[in-house]
Amino acid sequence: LDLRASAGIAEPQGAAPALLSNPVGELARFTGVLPGSMFRMTDAAGRTVRSGRLAADGSIDAHALRSGTYFVRFERLPHLVRLVKD
Repeated sequence: LDLRASAGIAEPQGAAPALLSNPVGELARFTGVLPGSMFRMTDAAGRTVRSGRLAADGSIDAHALRSGTYFVRFERLPHLVRLVKD
């Protein structure tokens, strides 16, 4: 018995979002998340460095990011994805 469905709470099913390759170069391509999903990217100190919508091809433009570690959270998903920029 899935109580979430019984209670009418919509939660995403399936795999957690993941990067196709990490570290990333010009583009960060994700799987396990719908195109158009809202995201927020933070640096290692927790400061928001980007936010927006995932592109139709499942990517986020990463060319302007400085080298380092970032974290991406997608709206309505509990998972945090670690992203390393070359």
